[in-house]
Amino acid sequence: MTQRPLHILFIGSVVPDTPEYRTAAFSRAGNLAQQGLLAGLDGAGADITVLAFQPVPAFPRSPRWWVSGQRLPGPGRCEQRLVAFINVPYLKQVSLACALLIQGWRQIQRGAPQVLMSYNVNTFTSAPLLLLSRLLRLPYVPVVYDVDVPGATVPDGPLQRLEYRWAARVLPLLPAAVTGTALIGRELMPGRPTLVVEGGLGPAQQAYAPAPRTSGTTFDVVFAGALETYNGVDVLLDAMTWLPTHVRLHVAGQGGLRAAVEAAAASDDRVVYHGLLDMDGLRGLYARGDLLVNHRSDERLDSRYVFPSKLIEYLASGLPVVSTRFRSLPEEYLPFLEVLSDESPRALAEGIERVMAALPAARMKARQSQEFVRTHKSWAFQGRRILSFLETVVL
Repeated sequence: MTQRPLHILFIGSVVPDTPEYRTAAFSRAGNLAQQGLLAGLDGAGADITVLAFQPVPAFPRSPRWWVSGQRLPGPGRCEQRLVAFINVPYLKQVSLACALLIQGWRQIQRGAPQVLMSYNVNTFTSAPLLLLSRLLRLPYVPVVYDVDVPGATVPDGPLQRLEYRWAARVLPLLPAAVTGTALIGRELMPGRPTLVVEGGLGPAQQAYAPAPRTSGTTFDVVFAGALETYNGVDVLLDAMTWLPTHVRLHVAGQGGLRAAVEAAAASDDRVVYHGLLDMDGLRGLYARGDLLVNHRSDERLDSRYVFPSKLIEYLASGLPVVSTRFRSLPEEYLPFLEVLSDESPRALAEGIERVMAALPAARMKARQSQEFVRTHKSWAFQGRRILSFLETVVL
C-alpha cells in the first residue's frame, strides 16, 4: 500500500439516478457501473475527485442548447463537479473536451492526483486526459466497458467510426487499463497490463429478491433490460409459442422493441409488460419470478468488447438464470447458468423447460450463484482489486 491514500482524478458521466437526470441519453447500467466503481475505490481507501458531464440528447432532440455545471455529492467521500457545455451537435463534443481540459488542469493543480482515470475512452473525455497525462507526466488508466463497433453495436456513421478508430489508436498508447472484457485487452491493448472487471454488485442489488417461491399455478419468466434485438427480446416473445400455457413472461425496460412487447402483451395474456422500473420495482418483479433470461446475442451483436452487467444482477437474485454463451462471457460464470445450445426461440424454450423439469436442482445452483457474485463481484471486492492493480502496475 502507498503511504498516503491514492488520489485519483476520474472523468465520467455519473449523475444521481433521479428524475431530473433521467434523460433519453441516461443509461442506468452505465451509471450504476460508475457509481459502484467509485464507491468501491472509495471504500478501498482511494481519494477521488470526479469531473462529470450530464448525459443529455443534443439539441434539437433536447430543448436544452446549454447545460449548466454544478457541484454534486459524489459516492462515498468523493468530490464531484458537473461541467457546463454547449449542447449542439459537433460543438457539444468540442465544448466538453475544452471544459474537461480546463477543469481537469485546475483539479490537478489543486489536488495533485497520482492517477488519471475515465469511464471509457470517448474522444471528448480521453483526449483531454491524454494531453494532461503527457504534459504533467501522470499515468492515465481508463476503465473501458464499451468499445462500440460501427455497424454492430452502433450505427455505421462518421462519428461512430471516428470514436472506434480513436479507441483503437489510443488504447495501445496507455500504460494499463481496467476492462469490461478480456478481449478488449487482448485485441486492442496487446502487451499492456489489464485487469478484467466485468462489472459489480452494489448493496441495493445484493438485496433484490427474497427466496424463490416453492409453489404457484404459473411459472413466471422475467426479462429486465434494454428492449433491443441484441438482447433477444423478439426471441423471447417467439419462444412463448413453444412453452406450456401456464408459463408467463414478464418484461421490464425500454428500447426499440417496446412496441412489439406492448403488442404481444395486448394479444397474449401470458405476456406482461411492466415498463421501465426503478430499483424497488425490480425487487418486486424478481420476487414474483421463477427464472431470469439473459439472451445477449453473438449473431446480432459484436459482443467482444461489451459485457451485459445485468447478468451479475441476475445471478445475485437467487433465481435460476438461462443464458446464451456469448463471446465475452468468462468461463467462471458457466457453472451457474443454464446455457442455451443456440439463439433460436426453440432452444430458449428448451432451456426454460429444462429448468422447469429440474427446479429443485436449478434453485440450488441459483443459491450457489448468489453466493458467488456476492463474494467475488461486489463493488467492495472489485474496488480492492482495482486499487491493488493501480498501486502494483502503474505507480
